[in-house]
Amino acid sequence: MTSVALAQPTVRAPAQTHRLPFVDLLRAMGSQAIVWHHLAFYGPLSDIAYPLAPLAIDLLYDYARMAVQIFFVLGGFMTARITQRSKPLTWRATLRAVLQRYLRIGLPYIVTLVIAMLANSLAGRLMEHESISAPPTLAALGAHLLFLQSVLDHEAITAGIWYLAIDFQLFLLLLFVSVMATTLCRSLHLATSAFLAIKTTLWGIALASLFYINRNANLDDYALYFFGAYFGGVLVAWRNAKKLNRWELPLYLLATALAVGIEFRPRLLVAAATTCVLWFTSRTKLLERWPQGSLSSYLGRTSYSLFLIHFPVCLVVNAVVSSYNVGPEGALLGMVTAWAMSMAAAHVFYRFVETPSLGLRLPSRPPQPLRIRPEI
Repeated sequence: MTSVALAQPTVRAPAQTHRLPFVDLLRAMGSQAIVWHHLAFYGPLSDIAYPLAPLAIDLLYDYARMAVQIFFVLGGFMTARITQRSKPLTWRATLRAVLQRYLRIGLPYIVTLVIAMLANSLAGRLMEHESISAPPTLAALGAHLLFLQSVLDHEAITAGIWYLAIDFQLFLLLLFVSVMATTLCRSLHLATSAFLAIKTTLWGIALASLFYINRNANLDDYALYFFGAYFGGVLVAWRNAKKLNRWELPLYLLATALAVGIEFRPRLLVAAATTCVLWFTSRTKLLERWPQGSLSSYLGRTSYSLFLIHFPVCLVVNAVVSSYNVGPEGALLGMVTAWAMSMAAAHVFYRFVETPSLGLRLPSRPPQPLRIRPEI
């Protein structure tokens, strides 16, 4: 029987987390944009402050949310880096990867859900507003824990967690396709064809997403809707690992341009731009060397905590400040205060909730279990 250990795609978790400064910078920028989008999108402070800065609030309302495309590209890039070379990708290893990822992100996520429910309850005592979520039913809470709240049509407990559900789906999709193709090629003794099968399948999914699925807004609760953006990051990781033909990344960008030409979708342009920047910084080694500032590194490290905790904080600040019947100036100051308090809360959350969760791992015998960090 032909050995396939070296030819198979694999799942790997480095012994130490090797941070990429430029990726941290993108995470920092993206998370800040999402916070300010939510401050502009969810009132009432943004509604009151609107006369003072209509253009800025409109831009944040309409366009800052597209920063999530940055995270989709980074998610594909980092997951593809994980599935490079180490141990063979088997169903057992894949299941461990999924469970380890859920274990890693589960503690911060569950803590956030509890905080969000408390924030909704407190805000509901101070104001009536559509941004306040009703207390979840037991079924809704269970759906949240499984990242199925949108699929099962339950109201989200807090804003932004739809992304975590989609990112988890995309992670599952990439691993599932990889292990299916690997298993099939192993059974057929086609050691050198596993990666080709994976790549061909994912190309087909990506093109279907770009040209059809992503044009149907009714499908935006599912990973396939966003896979066109995610695939850009995957291709960059493969290109860096010298596993991609030179023409494939340009072909992806051309396909994205054609898809945008058929139906204009600025979100795809953001994803394509992020892919290009990631590709350029990889080729020039800037990805690992720039910037060297501690601020961007800190904001990148804490971006996941900020993403999780900012909305409950902003919701409570909105409720408290608006209860004083402030004018536009006071409302604008309240928005800035909400941002500042979100940053402070993210620091505390990172130190006391997210950092301890980094050490969570499944009990196992050697080799060491997978340690997979969320891409926010």
